[in-house]
Amino acid sequence: MEFVLRKYGSSMAIAFPVDLIRHLGLKAGQTLTLSTTNEGVVTVTPKRCYILVDLIAQYNLKAAPPAV
Repeated sequence: MEFVLRKYGSSMAIAFPVDLIRHLGLKAGQTLTLSTTNEGVVTVTPKRCYILVDLIAQYNLKAAPPAV
């Protein structure tokens, strides 16, 4: 997938297609972390917001307790 870097005020911006935004579950205003390597690879990682009720719903009551 290719993107065009565009001038946005005194900054530069990349517009992500709506289909990609939906696929990744991103929302406007969400915080993203950008990392780069010496080879020029760019990785964008969304900062996830966890809701306690959703985390509890994933808990398996029959699972063994974690080792200490």
